[in-house]
Amino acid sequence: KQQKSKQDMLKNLKRGDMVLTTGGIYGKILNIVEDVVTLEIAKGVSIRVARVGISSLGNPGKDEEEKKGKEEKSEK
Repeated sequence: KQQKSKQDMLKNLKRGDMVLTTGGIYGKILNIVEDVVTLEIAKGVSIRVARVGISSLGNPGKDEEEKKGKEEKSEK
């Protein structure tokens, strides 16, 4: 059952999705060509990974980063 849901997730990846790789790297999908996914992992920095190297969708740390950014702005 888990394998089926992961296959569906990998099949439905699209540009702009935030993902986590099996190596623990978060990134935003820039491009997908067959089984190669290009991820932007920092501004102007991209890497290519195999589609099967994508572990999950989402970026759980993003909410915390946004909170931190808002707190820093309110302190100024």
